[in-house]
Amino acid sequence: MNINKKKYECQSEALNAWHTKRCRGTLQLCTGAGKTYAALRAIKWVFSFKPDANILIICPTEIIRDDTFPKEFKKWKMAALLKKVNLKCIQTVYKYENEHYDLIVADEFHNYIPEKDDYKSKLYEYHKFFERNTYDKILGLSAWIPEKKRMVARKIAPICHTLTTDEGVSRGIISPYVEFNIPVMLTTEEKTTYSKIQMSYFNLERQLGGFKAFDNASYFMKTIGDIDVAKRTSDQISNYQTAIQFYKMMHKRKTLLYNLVSKEESVKELIDKLNIEKSVIFSQSTLFADAVCIDRNDIISYHSKVKNRTKAMKQFNDKRTKTNHLSTCMAVNEGMDLPKLPVIIIAARTSSAKTHIQRRGRCLRFEEGKVSYVFNLYLKGTQDEKWLIKSQSTTAPENIISVNSIDELINKVNSLNKKLTSLDVE
Repeated sequence: MNINKKKYECQSEALNAWHTKRCRGTLQLCTGAGKTYAALRAIKWVFSFKPDANILIICPTEIIRDDTFPKEFKKWKMAALLKKVNLKCIQTVYKYENEHYDLIVADEFHNYIPEKDDYKSKLYEYHKFFERNTYDKILGLSAWIPEKKRMVARKIAPICHTLTTDEGVSRGIISPYVEFNIPVMLTTEEKTTYSKIQMSYFNLERQLGGFKAFDNASYFMKTIGDIDVAKRTSDQISNYQTAIQFYKMMHKRKTLLYNLVSKEESVKELIDKLNIEKSVIFSQSTLFADAVCIDRNDIISYHSKVKNRTKAMKQFNDKRTKTNHLSTCMAVNEGMDLPKLPVIIIAARTSSAKTHIQRRGRCLRFEEGKVSYVFNLYLKGTQDEKWLIKSQSTTAPENIISVNSIDELINKVNSLNKKLTSLDVE
């Protein structure tokens, strides 16, 4: 059975599960399973019995709206249907009221729903769209919906079918993969700075109740913040100031961990020593993403602050250039199709398993004989290591190999008899 037939079979199982739930649910499918095509099949089915159906596709980004979906409609010879649907970004449609739709396709559905009791985020405003408007059918699409968002998801489009990354590998619809966790050594200056931040952080954490510090700080910010300054008691003033300092120290620690020179050097060392010929480098800071490119003709930045991202992507994709590595933050986390990419390097992260799954998915598109590699750079004994552990919480342990250095990594790769092949991104 060829790859398209295998994917079609997986999509059919998912769509049948959606249908049994009266066409109101979310498909949680691994990247590479063909979520977009599954949506197109649902759209075609609705138009088959209602040619004038009002169908809305909600997208999280302009790239997905203007590039991903139009390409998929054309690829599967459904260009005529593209003219009949409404393709909109959530930033536009969340303001709509009293509209009715025969079908809503909510692509990357997790981006439109908040965590339980999160009333102040933009996601809370986004999810109100589903209360202000009506619809007969709704198809949510996501690689992973975090547990804290599932209560809200259940009220709109509950998960009705799941296909995990490892299930996708076993069914032969995405490439097998290996994740390597590689520790990075801080410079002397970075060690000193981190130690000072940690001492201040632990002191504030103790004042805020130890392991309950984050919850207490959040509580003080929410409850005391709404009280007029002149009416606050001395204890409230003290608690509020401590909470502010606690948040500032967390931000300071995060800023340091996201912009380390030691990691910049490790990224370059990794590329050079392993002769990696094509990769995407993920970070959490545009400053870091740009810094990795300094004095390198083979690495180019691609993030929200890059003036001409289209040009940067074309340069990355052009076989005639020497630009073989894309340094980014979140711009290609989702919705970007890089079918032949064999390697991703994660230089910085949050604790989000969802983000980790999405980033890993960039290099898992199926190619015959392809093995994908995920290289996770982290700082041992720091908060960064805790973030890494949490982000890999849904990763099968047998797919994770920990090493002590890049040199040991090279030996491990060789011992596995795996070759980092030179594959071009289309």
